Amino acid sequence: MNYLLMVCSVLLAVTNSSLLHKFANKGLDNAGDLFLFNSGTQAVWSILLLLFCTFTNTLQFDRQTVFYGFFYAALLCLFQVFKLFAYSSGPVAVTTLVGACAFIITTGYTVIFEGDTVTIPYLCGVAVLLIALFLCIDLRAKKTDSGMKISPKWMLWCFLMFLAGGGMGIFYRIFGGSTVSHNMNSMMFFAAMLSSLMLAAMALITNKATANPRPKVCGTAVKYMLVNGVTSCIYIRLNLSLANLLPGTLFFPVSNGAILILSTLTGIVFFNEKPSRRQLVGILTGLAAIAFIGIVQ
Repeated sequence: MNYLLMVCSVLLAVTNSSLLHKFANKGLDNAGDLFLFNSGTQAVWSILLLLFCTFTNTLQFDRQTVFYGFFYAALLCLFQVFKLFAYSSGPVAVTTLVGACAFIITTGYTVIFEGDTVTIPYLCGVAVLLIALFLCIDLRAKKTDSGMKISPKWMLWCFLMFLAGGGMGIFYRIFGGSTVSHNMNSMMFFAAMLSSLMLAAMALITNKATANPRPKVCGTAVKYMLVNGVTSCIYIRLNLSLANLLPGTLFFPVSNGAILILSTLTGIVFFNEKPSRRQLVGILTGLAAIAFIGIVQ
């Protein structure tokens, strides 16, 4: 059952990624608009989680739940900030690869601090998966990468994004092992509500500091914001549970790897993107590596 839920989580994440790819930030003209879009996404989370908690009578708070919610909200906001600056200051393809490899941090944490065991075949499988992820990234020149060079500033933002991405996985494990893990929905609701407010404030501050108009999300962007909120809320909620129901050495590399590989495949099938030979090799190699990791772990 847990593996079926992981498949559902990955498919929802790929759907979410594909929709955002199709959206391509149309109508969002500056950083403030992007922050406001993400704020709206978190607001959708808040509404869905509040409805769920109300109908199931599970909305409850205590000091620990609020603490974890505040910490998770801070992680969500930091990740959004680091991701925005990383993508805007360097090559998009390499930035995507760095983000996808954040599972290394969480997997390392489960091995070092939680005693998850790894074998040589498993390490070989992860190494092949990393190579496959590299092959899946389209390194051909794109308009979005024009003039974008690897710089110390970009390396810093990428590193911080990498840490924040891995930090969220570690948070999933720590919260899942806490005495208030049964308050998962309440924690997520508090975190979503708080991060929505924080991102909205960041949108206003950013545009004011850069002399841009007041941030806005309108037209088609609103529809994508709503769908993005629904799909991301469901798969993140699944991930919070699965991160503790499955071994970390299995869940994090398989989930992250599958999302990037299947997103690449989706772009080819549904968006008529022309894959390079290296991308096709990466997709096939990655799927084989994921299957291998699942068998040996």
